[in-house]
Amino acid sequence: MSDEKAYKESLKTGIAHASTSDYPSREPGNVYLFAHSSLNFWELGKYAQAFNLLRKLEIGDKVHIFYESGDFEYRVINKEIFKGFNTYPLTRSVIEPLLTLQTCDPPGTTFNRLVITAKLESVK
Repeated sequence: MSDEKAYKESLKTGIAHASTSDYPSREPGNVYLFAHSSLNFWELGKYAQAFNLLRKLEIGDKVHIFYESGDFEYRVINKEIFKGFNTYPLTRSVIEPLLTLQTCDPPGTTFNRLVITAKLESVK
């Protein structure tokens, strides 16, 4: 289901899209994006901090994803911490268009995963 080497390589250039997840759409699906939250740029590259501030998102906050000339506006509906490499946020069944954002927690470690879930509100 995953290619760890490919994901690590893609994280060197910014935010990665899980290959088994959906793309932004009005249709039910789970857009799953993940990135580093670390200060370790010498090992992880210049995007080591891409999701450093993800932990500051709160329920009700808006998140915009720009995809194929569309502005997909999501509203945060959940903020969770999962132990280790839990795949549930990626593999869960969904019945509406969702955005899932994931990073390491605490930043710079691999102990847990911070997972933000947001629901599509509009497309402009």
